[in-house]
Order: sequence, then C-alpha cells, then structure tokens
Amino acid sequence: MQIPNLSDFERLPDIEKYREDLNFIRNQDLSQMSVNEISKLISEKAIILPTITSTTEIANLGTSLFYRVRIMKHSNISNEDMTLIQSFSYPPSITCKENGRANLKKTSVFYCASTGDAAMRESDIEIGSQGFLSVWTIDPQTTLKFGILLSDKLPKENPWKPLVDYLSQEEFQKIHLEREGKYYEHMRELRNFFYDLYMHEAKPYPITSFISNSLLYSRNDLDFISYPCVKRSHRQINFAFHPNSVNLHFKIERVFRFEVTAMDVEGISFNVNGVGYLEKSRIQWRNADESDEHYLGKITSV
Repeated sequence: MQIPNLSDFERLPDIEKYREDLNFIRNQDLSQMSVNEISKLISEKAIILPTITSTTEIANLGTSLFYRVRIMKHSNISNEDMTLIQSFSYPPSITCKENGRANLKKTSVFYCASTGDAAMRESDIEIGSQGFLSVWTIDPQTTLKFGILLSDKLPKENPWKPLVDYLSQEEFQKIHLEREGKYYEHMRELRNFFYDLYMHEAKPYPITSFISNSLLYSRNDLDFISYPCVKRSHRQINFAFHPNSVNLHFKIERVFRFEVTAMDVEGISFNVNGVGYLEKSRIQWRNADESDEHYLGKITSV
C-alpha cells in the first residue's frame, strides 16, 4: 500500500459503515493469512493507512538519547566480536525469522525507545535477565521524517501527547491536510483502530507488522515510526528506524552490560557488569565510572 491519493479518500464509506469495516478486521483471525491476503483486506476495509507524518529536527522530539536492548544469550554472543558497533545495532535481515510489532520476518528495523526503562521492559526482561543496553544519539539539528502511529488516547503523562493532540485537531487536518480534511472522523477512527492494535495485537503481529513495513519500506520517505510502549501502558514511546537512517545519523555513546536484580511497576534495578564506549572506530570495555552517570541518569520510568 502506498501513500493515499484523493481517489482513495473518495472510496471511504459513511462513518458508520467505516466503523463496521474496521470492526470486521478486528474480529478476524489473521494469524495464518499471507502478507498479500492481509494487504488485500486492509485495502478493501480500511482503504488507507494512517497518514499523519511530521518532519522535524531531533531537538524538537523532547529526547536526545535513544535506548536499545539486546538480551544476552550465551549461544549467540560467544563467537561475536563485541568491539563492533553492529553487534548492538539492528540485526541482519537473515536472522529476522519472525514478525515483530514493527517488522515483517526477513526484514530488519532498529527498535529503540525514549527511555531505558521502556526499552528494557519491551524486551521482556525478568529478574536475572542479562543483556546489553545501548545508548545512541542523533545530532539535534538533524531533520528526519517520521510516521505517527499514535492517537489522542495517549495519557497526559506521555511526553508526546501535546504533539499528537495538535496533529489530531480538526482545524489542523482541514488546513494542512487538504485531502483528509473532510474525512476527519474517518481518520480519527483509523488512527484509534491502529493505535489499539499496536497496544494489544498478539504475536505474530499480522497487522502491525504489515502496517509498519508498509510505512518504512513500501514508502521511501520515512526515517522512522513512533508507536505506544505496551509495557509502560502507553506512557512512553517506542521507535522503529529504517536501517539506512541509523547508518546515516546514529552515533553509539555507551553500552551497558546489565543483569536485572529487581523490578516492579516503579522501576528496574540492575547491576552494570561492564561499559562499552566508542574509541576511534572500536567499542572498548571497562568498569563503570562517573562519566557514565549522564546516560544512566536518563534511564527513568514515569
């Protein structure tokens, strides 16, 4: 599915019928459907994809640090070179053997979050889990384009709520999105529909993986998508970046080798068993020191 044009919007039925069509999708078991079958269903019933996008400098996102987790399994790191940046970045496509919430199998994306707490929880950690928490930056003046898979259902604690509320305003839709203005109610229903899917769809994520792939790969103009953090009850934000955008814009700052010692709804406690930092073109390892507090201090939960 591509960027919708006027003829796509003109195919939209009245709002009550559209709600019925979205509910029809919601009530189907799509777990055994092929990607082509899912594409056909979305095209027939939803008709269009969420189209709220924004182009902005990174400085305007409210975060300058991006957190990514790789859970450590001794079998898959024993022969790896832990001095390579790629060891902590997006995985090779060939190793992506199942759908994720933001990727189709055999397709790679760079998953990360706005806080270390969110990144760790989204990785299904538990007490005793070991892994690597990498911290990345992008030059604040870098301008990127992203897709917003969020809705006005965001709780007030979410730092992105003001932006989403602004973009969702009917006045904004009518003034800035001429094709969508008269279909404001449809777009709101569609955004809420997909938002709920990103919050609740279970593995193998048949719809959300397809939608994410359509936005990041079928289009050629988006650097990343933003969607709600399930494990933080949508009070934080997850991101999925296209690999090319990571290669062009990301810089690794720290890698914390951790072991979780305790966790509850308020936060996560973990031991740091080593810190990786970039020296010239290699990741070097040492014990934690005061210079790391800037990055560890940003690991917060709401």
